[in-house]
Amino acid sequence: MALIPELTMKSRSAGMVAVLTVLVWSHGALASQPEDLQRLHATGNCPGCDLSYINLGPLNLAHADLAGADLSGVDLQGADLSGANLQGATLAAANLSKTNLVQANLEGANLLGAYLTGADLRGANLAGTNLSAIHLDQADLQLANLTAANLISADLTGSNLEGANLSQTDLSVANLKGTNLQQTIAKGTNFSGAFYDQTTKLNPGVPPQLRAMQLLP
Repeated sequence: MALIPELTMKSRSAGMVAVLTVLVWSHGALASQPEDLQRLHATGNCPGCDLSYINLGPLNLAHADLAGADLSGVDLQGADLSGANLQGATLAAANLSKTNLVQANLEGANLLGAYLTGADLRGANLAGTNLSAIHLDQADLQLANLTAANLISADLTGSNLEGANLSQTDLSVANLKGTNLQQTIAKGTNFSGAFYDQTTKLNPGVPPQLRAMQLLP
C-alpha cells in the first residue's frame, strides 16, 4: 500500500488522522525516523527519538533512556518500562495499559489522553506531568510523585494512590470512584468538581478539599 506523501497531521480531518493511525498500527513498525526504531532495538535506548504511532508491544525496556522521545500513539501494552527515563517525553494517546512503570521517571512528560489502565506506577516520578483526560483506572500509583501534575478530567476509577504526593496537583473534574487516597499528601491540591462515591477511600487529613468534590450515589 502506497503511503501518502508529505503528510501533515494538522491539515487533515480527524477522520483521516484516525484512518492513518490504524494503518500505521496495522503495519506494525512504521516510524517517521526508521533509524530511530533500529537504534531502539539495537541499544535499548533512544533519547529524543521519533517512535510515534508504532506497535512496539510488550518490549523489555527496563531502565531505558527515552528522555524527550516522541512516543505519541505508541502501543506498549504490557511492556516493562520499570526505572526507565521518560523525562519530557511525549506519550499523548499512547497505549500503556498494564505496563510496568515502577520507579520510572516521567517528569514533565505529556500523556494527554493516554491509556494506562492497570499500569503499575509505584514510586514513579510524575511531577509536572500532563495527565489530563488520561485513563488510569485500576492503576497502582502507590508512593508516586504527582506534584503539580495536571490530572484534569482523568479517570482514576479504582486506582491506588496510597501515600502518593498530590501537592499542587490539579484533579478537577477527575473520576475518583473507588480510588484509594489514603495517606496522600494533598497540600494545595485542586479537587474542584471531582467525583467520588462510597467506595472511595478518602484521606481524613484533607476534609476541606472534599467540599469541592461531588459525591455520586
